[in-house]
Amino acid sequence: MKRFLIFIAFSVVFFQVNAQTKVAKISFSKTLHDFGQIKEADGKAKYRFEFVNTGSSSLLITSVNATCGCTTPSWTKTPVAAGSKGYVDVTFNPKGYRTFTKSIKVTTNGEPATVNLIIKGNVVSAQASEAAKPNYKYDIGGVKFMSLHVGFGQIKRGQKLTKTIEIMNSGADIAELSFTNIPSHMTVKAVPAKLNSKEKGKIILTYDAGIKNDWDYVHDNVFVKVNGKSLRNNRLNISAVIKEDFSILSAKDKENAPIVHFKTETFNFGEIKQGEKVDFVFKLKNVGKSTLIIHKLSSSCGCTAVMPESKTIEPGKTVDIKAIFDSAHKKGMQNKSITIITNDPKNSRKVLWVRGNVLIEE
Repeated sequence: MKRFLIFIAFSVVFFQVNAQTKVAKISFSKTLHDFGQIKEADGKAKYRFEFVNTGSSSLLITSVNATCGCTTPSWTKTPVAAGSKGYVDVTFNPKGYRTFTKSIKVTTNGEPATVNLIIKGNVVSAQASEAAKPNYKYDIGGVKFMSLHVGFGQIKRGQKLTKTIEIMNSGADIAELSFTNIPSHMTVKAVPAKLNSKEKGKIILTYDAGIKNDWDYVHDNVFVKVNGKSLRNNRLNISAVIKEDFSILSAKDKENAPIVHFKTETFNFGEIKQGEKVDFVFKLKNVGKSTLIIHKLSSSCGCTAVMPESKTIEPGKTVDIKAIFDSAHKKGMQNKSITIITNDPKNSRKVLWVRGNVLIEE
C-alpha cells in the first residue's frame, strides 16, 4: 500500500512538471525593420514580420497594438502549432511625417508574453520628391540637358576626373550626338551615341590635368551637334581649378620648400582722372630654401601684370612684378586683382590688389 501511494504521488508530480514544460514560444526572424527612405507620394508602406513557434504548445497572439493610429497591424489570428510559422503585418501611413520610429506591441499566450516590434525610416515629402525629379531645362535640337556646364572643381596636376551630364531625347526621331572643339586634355562622348525618342542617356567627360598646360582656374568650350547639325546655344562650358599636388612632398621637402614673400600686397593709387594710367612694382622675394617657380600670372580686367624676365627665383633673390592700371572707361572705386600661382606648398596662390578711385571730370 505504501509503495502504491508513492507511485501515485510520483505520477502527479511528473504530469505537473510535464505540463509546465509544454509552452508556446514566439521567435521573430527580426524585430526591427528600417524602411530607409520612403516617398510620401507613394502612399502607405507595408512590412511583414514573420515568426516561428519554437515551443511545444500551440501559440496564440491575443492582441497587437501600435503606438499611434499611423500604423495599422494585422496578424495570424488562429493558433499556431509548435514548429509552424505566423506573421504580423504592419502598414504605415507616411503622410505628414519626415522621420519616424514606431513600436508595435505583440501579446501572446506563450513566452515571452509580449514582444515589441519596431519600424523606422525617413519620409520624403511630396514637394521634395517633385523637386528631386530630373530637370532637363536646356534644349539643343530636341535633346534635353540637365546642365550645359561641367565644373570639375579642384583637380591635382596629373590627375584624371570624370563627370557626366544627364540627357534625354524629347523629340519623335532618333537623335545622334557628336562633339567638336574638344581640347587634347579632354574626352567627350554620348552614351548611347544615338538616342531613341524619349530615351535617356548621358554625356561622359574626362579631364586630364596632366595634359592641360595651365594652372588655377581654367575654362574650355565644347560644341554639340545633333544629327550632324550645329544649332544655337550648343556650347558646353567646362571649368576646373588645377592645383599642384603637394601631398607627395616629404616632411624634409616641405622644410626645404620655397616661400613667397611680398613687402606689400596692396597698391592704393588714391584718386586719378578717368583715362589716366598708373603703375606699381610689387617685389617678390623667395625666402625659402629651394627654387621658387612662377607657374602663372593673371590679372582682372583693366589691370595688366608683367611677368618677370625669369619665372624661377633662387633662395634669397627678388624679382619685380609690374602692375599697370588703365582707368579708361572706368569710374568710381576700383578693386583689381593680380593672381600669382607658384610652387610654394603653403601659399601656392597669392593675390595682390590695385585699388583707388577714378574721377570723371564734369
